[in-house]
Amino acid sequence: MLTFVDYEKAFDTIEINAVLQAIHCQGVADDYVALIQELNSSCSTDITLFYRPLHILVARGVKQGDTISPKLFNAGLEEIFKKLNWSSGINIYGERLNHLRFADDIVIVGETIEEVEEMLRELNRESARVGLRMNRSKTEWMKNCQVGEGNIKIVSEEIEEVNSYVYLGHEITMEHAISRELSHQRKAAWALFHESSESEICDKSAESHTVDTR
Repeated sequence: MLTFVDYEKAFDTIEINAVLQAIHCQGVADDYVALIQELNSSCSTDITLFYRPLHILVARGVKQGDTISPKLFNAGLEEIFKKLNWSSGINIYGERLNHLRFADDIVIVGETIEEVEEMLRELNRESARVGLRMNRSKTEWMKNCQVGEGNIKIVSEEIEEVNSYVYLGHEITMEHAISRELSHQRKAAWALFHESSESEICDKSAESHTVDTR
């Protein structure tokens, strides 16, 4: 069975101190750690609320749009999974596969509902320690016919069971049927085509209305 974990605003909420500690533990030189700490200290943002300017200090999260931010987040997430020490999962040639990760897109792999529920609880607990909050309304799971019936709960809140899930742009099902995935890809391709076509039409329209003022 597969469980797809979603975090609430993951890049905005992770504790920067946890990230600094993570890259230090992973062997990043102290000079670089100090530089990253300086770059992420005394950060702020300005907003206007009801015509009143507000100056807000930013004490957590990694900078949006910064090319190093995904790497810093991954380093922080790596330390979380190091502490979990999961021995469960699916046996593949003697190795246990219990999760997949692509930045904050996480899939937990297990054999029973009870096993996955315990893994989710541990992940939720360790994530909360570094400021990450699991979005339980968007975290979903699916199973095949070999898994018994049951429910998964985190902190008394039930996680929704689904028949399909779009992960990294691809629709995943337990039936191994590709018709829905092909339909999903066709829709995505047509949407991109129409978007680019509309852009070209606007560009050509703008060119046709250009007046030579020489």
